[in-house]
Amino acid sequence: MLDEGRKCSRQPHIHEIAATAKSIIEPPRLETQERFRFSQRKQNIDETPTEYMSALRQLALTCDFVADATAPENRRLRDKFIFGLASQNIQADLLTRRDLDVKNVVTFTERYIRTHKTAEILQGKEIINSLKQGSEGREKKQWICKFMDAKCYNCGLNGHKAKVCKKLSSKREKNQLKQKNWTMAKTVKEEFGMRLCLKKCHFGAPSVNYLGHIIDKNRLHTAPDKVEAVKKAPNQKMSMNYDHF
Repeated sequence: MLDEGRKCSRQPHIHEIAATAKSIIEPPRLETQERFRFSQRKQNIDETPTEYMSALRQLALTCDFVADATAPENRRLRDKFIFGLASQNIQADLLTRRDLDVKNVVTFTERYIRTHKTAEILQGKEIINSLKQGSEGREKKQWICKFMDAKCYNCGLNGHKAKVCKKLSSKREKNQLKQKNWTMAKTVKEEFGMRLCLKKCHFGAPSVNYLGHIIDKNRLHTAPDKVEAVKKAPNQKMSMNYDHF
């Protein structure tokens, strides 16, 4: 039993219990680590300026910049926003401006993106119009292709030179393949002692008709014209004529 004369100790308040539990579950973050994460944050390629600034603000909440009187939070956000932009062109433009703050720096960045995107669209339309004018026989840009009127001495067509002609490239590839096959055939000849003639070699042919026989994917079999010739041949009276036939 408790001594009735002893005073009961004060019971902890619910808020004190919650704070103690939070300190155990979520230990306080180190300021140096949080500021390091803030300094390393850069804009992602698929991230808009507004989204990038929101991410920086979220990281700055745990950096305790307010306590640093030499560099207020807004200036740090502005500088980090500029230094971490993905586009170097936008960085160069912002670094030449005065009186930038954490609010208008995002506005200037978005305005720069819209302006240059519109300029790219207009430039693309100008190139398309120049191509259309050239195809219709009117004035055209000479920088589009300096070989548009050049004549190819391989195929006789205009618009390219002979050394880049597709027909010449196809012919060159066929010759290279033929030379490769002939080299392989010579290797087989030397290994097995065979006699080969280049004029009688057919590389890549689906079938070869030789001496009344056909050689194809079904191996060797008698040619149909030879079978028909045997059927239509007159009867031979002498056995020597059969042997000759």
